[in-house]
Amino acid sequence: MNCILKITYSQTVGEETDGAELTTTAVVEGNEDDYSVTYEEQTEDLKGCLTTLKVTNGNCVRISRKGAYQSDMCIERGKRHLCWYSTPQGDIYIGINTSVVHSGFDGKGSVKLDFSYSIDFNNSLVSENEIHIDAMSKEVN
Repeated sequence: MNCILKITYSQTVGEETDGAELTTTAVVEGNEDDYSVTYEEQTEDLKGCLTTLKVTNGNCVRISRKGAYQSDMCIERGKRHLCWYSTPQGDIYIGINTSVVHSGFDGKGSVKLDFSYSIDFNNSLVSENEIHIDAMSKEVN
């Protein structure tokens, strides 16, 4: 189902917090516990990359990016995962420790997904991150 997608992102590094907002179109498929949201990246650095967020059991989000910069990240409440991330400087492995995953999907294209996680590199904290995602079906009932 085609949807309008709004992603709000914030990242805290030390004492400084930065953020961004993206509004684009996406395809949402699945059911309330297991669904995916797929969209094309809009930022200049990631132009042409296709990102899929796959939610399983309402508490695990796998973020896969295909294109010039690829990644495979697992965001799972209460767990730490070692994840692969591609950057312009090369590929790296990062630790992702997730504290919050809230997922809601009504099966008709309305998605609310929030998650918070920290990223570490060589077991040193790099950043604290929050992502809020809202999707609404473009179809008129």
